[in-house]
Amino acid sequence: MKNKLEEDNLIGFFNISHALPIPIELMKKRDINVEEYLDSLNLAMIDTFGSLYGPRIERRGVWYLSGSLSYELLSRKYADVVRAHKELWKKENMFEGRELWGIAMDVSEYSSIFGEANALGYFEVSAEVRRRHKAYREYPTGTNIWVFSGKPDRVFSSLYRRVEYVVRTGGSELTP
Repeated sequence: MKNKLEEDNLIGFFNISHALPIPIELMKKRDINVEEYLDSLNLAMIDTFGSLYGPRIERRGVWYLSGSLSYELLSRKYADVVRAHKELWKKENMFEGRELWGIAMDVSEYSSIFGEANALGYFEVSAEVRRRHKAYREYPTGTNIWVFSGKPDRVFSSLYRRVEYVVRTGGSELTP
């Protein structure tokens, strides 16, 4: 993430598993100037954790989901936020010559939030939403990296078949 931002690329960071100050502090410890990248719009943070549980940081570049956040509706809400931020990138002429990256930390939390069966349902629906929504049809798309720290269950197997990169963390194990 640091390298991609330093190369002036665009990143959407989906925070699922921790109150937003925690990933922000982790990024700062890795010498990522979070405030600068949020202000420049190169970094968009979609704070799912804050959307579900309430604590929020109101500032440019940080987005929240509104209304019901059931597994049936969540992917549509994400797509709406992605479209809104991509509209800003388009308005600021930021797509030219830049890569787009989506990073989701930590998608195993969907199993904790919704249960395994509903998490599988969410990923089924999200694949369809990503295929049809304006955010992905009318604007440039990029590479998604989904980080998964849970046990290798049906959710992980489903994810592994669906996305370009799933990084499984478990001690020192990384599996692309």
